[in-house]
Amino acid sequence: MTGAEEFRNAAQALIAAIGDHLNAVSEAGNPSEWTAESEALREAARAYAEAGAALTGEELIAPVPGGEPDPPPASELTSASDPPPASDLTSASDLTSVSELASDLGSVSGPVPVSGAAGGVLSILSRLDYLVDDFGEIIEAGRRSYRAIRPEATEAEVRAEVGDLSSAIYEILHVNEDQVPFPFPAAKPISGVVWFLEAGEAMSDELGSPPADPFGVAEDADDGLLFTHRDIYSPWSGAFAEDG
Repeated sequence: MTGAEEFRNAAQALIAAIGDHLNAVSEAGNPSEWTAESEALREAARAYAEAGAALTGEELIAPVPGGEPDPPPASELTSASDPPPASDLTSASDLTSVSELASDLGSVSGPVPVSGAAGGVLSILSRLDYLVDDFGEIIEAGRRSYRAIRPEATEAEVRAEVGDLSSAIYEILHVNEDQVPFPFPAAKPISGVVWFLEAGEAMSDELGSPPADPFGVAEDADDGLLFTHRDIYSPWSGAFAEDG
């Protein structure tokens, strides 16, 4: 993992820890009820500071102390009967929401790391193989799709716009609202498989940043493979057998 990725993950973890701490303080009435969240927030802030310093060589935020804080000097000790200063009191209305806090901090681009034991990223990889007797028939299917969307188009325009397999496939998906039709035009299904994987992180949701290897997650299939579903199709009847 690169330094930039570690810094990004630390930022995500810090945002999550701030949200957990905020919710705990908002809902609890006794400071002892958010001790765990306070410690988690302290650790997340320390990790963020260390990752930022390792990446840039600069101290981005002040070092976060760890462990139990040093006791205050005797001159600063107050009795239990002394009320806290008014400046130290925080009302529930002063607490911002988690969504507002995340908005203020800004979005963190790039892959989204898995956090928490209760959830994570489920990747579903699907492969379906077809037998195509003539790829020209798929091009013709693409042209029919183009005509369905643009009935006013001339034949010359249709042939110019849909002249190869790539443009034909685009038009077939376009007319089907970006869904892959089954069966696919001019193609006979042979066999298929679907993998359900527990992945370490999700792909970026930025349209301008497609993943370099979207199926690279399959390299860790031995560790994260949860379930395999197989489809075997009969070339004579069109029927298929399922094997979970």
